Amino acid sequence: MGGLTVLECEKPTDKEFFFLSTIKFRRKIGDILKMVRS
Repeated sequence: MGGLTVLECEKPTDKEFFFLSTIKFRRKIGDILKMVRS
């Protein structure tokens, strides 16, 4: 997962962009769940 900066410099393909946005989305959901549970 060290090549994120490379992806940001170049134009990512739709599949890569979807994959990255899914990771960010899941991370956001995880943060929300932590807030709700605590």
